[in-house]
Amino acid sequence: MACSWEDIFYFPNLLLEEGYEFRELPCENFTYELLKGDRRVTLYTREIPKGDIQGMVQAIDEVNEYSKGEDLYIVSALENQDYLLNKLSVSGKVRKQMDRLYKVN
Repeated sequence: MACSWEDIFYFPNLLLEEGYEFRELPCENFTYELLKGDRRVTLYTREIPKGDIQGMVQAIDEVNEYSKGEDLYIVSALENQDYLLNKLSVSGKVRKQMDRLYKVN
């Protein structure tokens, strides 16, 4: 899941440079797939206002429901989003994997 416009463009471009193909999913607004061979990454995008921790929780819950039990990761290029995710890691909602990458519990 990407939480800002910066994330939406930056992180998929890294996969495109690795040969992934990009397509928009018609069933979901602002949801995309990146495909390479048998690998598939679904990119859910949600714009979270600065400092809106309730909005972040709501977006996580909504996307977690869409992801149908698949592992859900959140990337964050912005300091304010990373701050919110760090706060959520303390509560156990997400687990920090590395700088700016979190896994939803």
